[in-house]
Amino acid sequence: MVSTSEPAPSGVGIVEFNHVALLVSDIEASKRWYRDVLGWKEIFANRMPATLGDLNGFTSSGGDIAMGEICGVRVELVAMDTESALQPWSRNDRYGLFLMSVRVGDVDAIRARCTALGVPIVREGTIGASGGSAA
Repeated sequence: MVSTSEPAPSGVGIVEFNHVALLVSDIEASKRWYRDVLGWKEIFANRMPATLGDLNGFTSSGGDIAMGEICGVRVELVAMDTESALQPWSRNDRYGLFLMSVRVGDVDAIRARCTALGVPIVREGTIGASGGSAA
């Protein structure tokens, strides 16, 4: 949970940022990946009834959820039972999560960890005034 002393924009009434949800195809594999690669710490996991699908646009489909936290931000993994409406995400033709960014202290150590875990680095660049590297 991330809380701030800054007030929400006038009229919005937001008290805090609660969480981001990521739609995944395999809850257990995703839990391992987010834990091992990003340090995700599980808070709880539940099997959900068909109302999960109804609330998220997948008609009467249950699924599994796992709530966790990365550096104080709640990240929920959601795996729906139905796959008929789900397609792999493509940057060119879908709305949705575009980017999840994390700041690290030692880029070389993170690069080595990703390599050891078999996580591909698809692009790198230099960002910021100090010339810090982003992977």
